[in-house]
Amino acid sequence: MNFFLTIIYASNALAERYKLWEWLVDCSKRVNDAWYVMGDFNNVMYSMERLGRGIPHPRETAPFVVVIQVAGLTEMNTIGLFYTWDNKAQGHARIVSKINRCFINASWLHSQVTEAVAANHTISDHCPIVVKWKLNLLKNRLKPWAKTRFSQMHHKVSEAKEGLYRIQRDLQGQPMNNSLILEEQEALKTYSRLAQAEQADLQQRSSMDWLTLVDRCTAFYHNSKETQEQYL
Repeated sequence: MNFFLTIIYASNALAERYKLWEWLVDCSKRVNDAWYVMGDFNNVMYSMERLGRGIPHPRETAPFVVVIQVAGLTEMNTIGLFYTWDNKAQGHARIVSKINRCFINASWLHSQVTEAVAANHTISDHCPIVVKWKLNLLKNRLKPWAKTRFSQMHHKVSEAKEGLYRIQRDLQGQPMNNSLILEEQEALKTYSRLAQAEQADLQQRSSMDWLTLVDRCTAFYHNSKETQEQYL
């Protein structure tokens, strides 16, 4: 299937985003295949999509809504977290909003893409937007491979990540809860520490695999050399 993928990283400046909106409309006139537009639009579409300091003004939201309609785009069915960005602050300084999105044109409706997922953001202030494809055959092949390749450290990292995910999901329902914000900060420290330890473990394994490969190549070279000498 042929398709176009556009990744957006919009400016903080509203005037610069206006230029981006014009560019999107211009692109829509030249795209004939399936078109997928995703990323950080740095703009909410509706006032309910931002909580905390600063209510979005209609001059910020209205042009964005109109541009999406004129460009023939529709937001892909998205599950997971509603608020996709937060400034990690506490109290009155805290802001959460929905600025990461996935849009598709009409041609995508006939594809194998089922939905997008606004996943937990772990250590980032943004949620990753993940597009789900039907990859059952690949999944069945990866499971046995993962069992032999991943260490106990990986399971500890997974547990820490799941704990962090749970807190971040709770924060979606209570984004201004200072107790949960502090829990998230502690969970972030734990996850970061374990993730760094896992990275060091993987680097060590990689070095060992490389040394093993070098040894095999050296042995192969000497065996080949001996074979050549026998025929001389």
